[in-house]
Amino acid sequence: MLIVPAAHTRVLDGDLQTELYEVFHTRPIARWGHALCTPVINVALLALCAEVTVQLATRGGHTEIDGAIAGAAIALAFYVAVHGAWALVMAPLLALAVLGAHGLREVLGAHAVSGAIVIALGAVWVQTLSHVFEPVPPPWSRAASFGTVRELWERTSIARIVALAVTGVLVFPVLELWASPRVWPLQIAHAMRRLGWKHGSATLEERVRTIHRDARAGWSVPVER
Repeated sequence: MLIVPAAHTRVLDGDLQTELYEVFHTRPIARWGHALCTPVINVALLALCAEVTVQLATRGGHTEIDGAIAGAAIALAFYVAVHGAWALVMAPLLALAVLGAHGLREVLGAHAVSGAIVIALGAVWVQTLSHVFEPVPPPWSRAASFGTVRELWERTSIARIVALAVTGVLVFPVLELWASPRVWPLQIAHAMRRLGWKHGSATLEERVRTIHRDARAGWSVPVER
């Protein structure tokens, strides 16, 4: 929201979301941090959904659907609507996530709600911290290109660094939590491309390199000097 607002508003633009994920997750620490934490976050969120029973009206009365199953079904429908038929690969992962959510509820027992919230927030914090090792994007790099953390320290006042740190503590985890359900298929797509899936791979890689050289080639990003 603070760097590319469209990342959190144009959630139905599959091409943009894919491009953004690749641009902002380039280092192994960030990719592995998300690969490990995003499923944990989503399982915890489904565990919270499992605390609710969804009732659907039928001719004979009503049918009750487990909240975790309903959440997973909505997520799968969203994935397919945004990314197309390939997103159906998420179906078995979501099924496992539902099983994991119910297993988590059983383990947590009477503390299912508070425990799931703590687990989700803990994973969100780790996922957020994994971004520390990524190239610094505009406008923080104070240039049109992405920069390094060392350049950030050299070009930025202490007051601004403190402000960025406070933002990182208070705002970024919220954005990571909001993004976790919808970036899961983007992580799977990245893994599939690494295994040889050619779905726009060459073009996407070139776009990422171009944007890292000059972010204005991708989106309207203010550059501070």
